[in-house]
Amino acid sequence: MHVSGKNVTLPILNNVLIRVKEGVVELTSTNLEIAIIAEIRAKVDVEGTFTVPVKTLADYVQLAGGEQITVELVGGKDLVVITKTTKTKVHGETADEFPIIPPIDQGTSFKFNTAQLREALSRVVFAVSRSEVRPELGGVLFHLNQEQNKGTLLLAATDSYRLSEKRVAVQNEEKEREARVIVPARTVQEIIRVLVGTQDEITGVSIGEGQLAVTVQDTKIVSRLIEGKYPDYRQIIPGTFNAEALLDTTAFAQQMRAASIFSTTGVNAVSVGLAPGEGHMTLRSASAQTGEFEAVLDGELTGNEYTVLLNHRYVLEGLQHIETPKVRMKIVSGDAPCVFYPEGKGDFLYIVMPIKQ
Repeated sequence: MHVSGKNVTLPILNNVLIRVKEGVVELTSTNLEIAIIAEIRAKVDVEGTFTVPVKTLADYVQLAGGEQITVELVGGKDLVVITKTTKTKVHGETADEFPIIPPIDQGTSFKFNTAQLREALSRVVFAVSRSEVRPELGGVLFHLNQEQNKGTLLLAATDSYRLSEKRVAVQNEEKEREARVIVPARTVQEIIRVLVGTQDEITGVSIGEGQLAVTVQDTKIVSRLIEGKYPDYRQIIPGTFNAEALLDTTAFAQQMRAASIFSTTGVNAVSVGLAPGEGHMTLRSASAQTGEFEAVLDGELTGNEYTVLLNHRYVLEGLQHIETPKVRMKIVSGDAPCVFYPEGKGDFLYIVMPIKQ
């Protein structure tokens, strides 16, 4: 119930809605942008609804451990929680003012392998923009069944300085229905958190008018979508390259991290020089405060010699999401986007824009 928080204008949002119906207790929390609905099987004697502060209930239940509990509404204002050794009364409120979570009608539904979807979302959400100037960049693009990638979900995120793109296979057969929506970064982070806590093999994703729902086991996340059009970022991905370097991923990350110590704070610039004729790449950085750094990385290099100035933080964050032992870096020139690929895998790419010299 992480989406609930302190809300002064609408205090009922600080509460969790408890809906008791035949054989199930349904718990719902929301901040009006995201809602999480979880079901727990239970023996039900009387059906009804009630709300209690989410933090109070969560803190208490966590301390109760795995004990079986009995919950009873007393006097229309108190929730009594009984365990083997305790009896606790939690003050609450009626559910009259709790917002209704609208269902997704006539939505398009897709199924994904849970582990693959979780991994894919983790590899892109870090690249979303933190700025509110362009709201559409504050979310992750979900593009299902785009023309050249039928049967896949393409995920992309960018803050205009770097971009991460990942593809994941659709498990069901709705391969002719296309959907293109922007999902808020916070929703994506919440989906990842929920998926980490489950071993379920299949996750369902439904897309409706202005809404997205993700269902895994007995938990559902419902979220509003970001309005607007996601930029056509693929036009910045070069079709051909003039230089390539195949490098050890760990060694590249280590030396880039070392170079970051000697780069100017705020600029984060590291000079990356490709010398295919000599079979190595050179990293250089300098700062008036800390000094100078230079490292030579051996690798398989082809093409022309170029030097490009890159933000070390962007490069390192991208390398963290490349799981292969080798990473392939491709460039067109010293002032064009640099593209990073995990060697041997074609379902992920990461782009870093150069710093203008």
